[in-house]
Amino acid sequence: CSAPATGPIPASCWGCALQIGCPILPPITVAAVHGAADTVVPVGGGAGPRGSAAFGGLANPPLEQTLATFRGIDKCPDQPTTTSGPPVAQRSWSCTAGRTVSVAIVGGAGHQWPGAAPPGGNGGAQTLGAGAVPPSQVLNATDWLWQHLRNSRSR
Repeated sequence: CSAPATGPIPASCWGCALQIGCPILPPITVAAVHGAADTVVPVGGGAGPRGSAAFGGLANPPLEQTLATFRGIDKCPDQPTTTSGPPVAQRSWSCTAGRTVSVAIVGGAGHQWPGAAPPGGNGGAQTLGAGAVPPSQVLNATDWLWQHLRNSRSR
């Protein structure tokens, strides 16, 4: 919160920041990738198994609430301009001043980075803990985010 957001940012980093009143200078481009099966930061909001302590005592707001906040700031239309279905549900809104709000919800993915290399033999990446699910490979989140943010006018 020390400085207002002026560039393109992923919405997932701002869900709780919005709850504590961090300033946002509209309009900004937002792109969010979320696992539909994420239990750490649930799509529907809440504290997850680690409790609200992970977010400074705040429960994570629902993803749709966070997106609605940004769509309001960016003066987006009610209906998305592009959509696609499973296994990756994507929506994108074309908003004022060339800004966009986009989201990709990866079916079956939890709290991992979609498209990341699975652990083991990948240059020292962290190993998965017992019972953890490897990252989904149905979407490369890095490429997807870059595609949605690189042409942003929010610079």
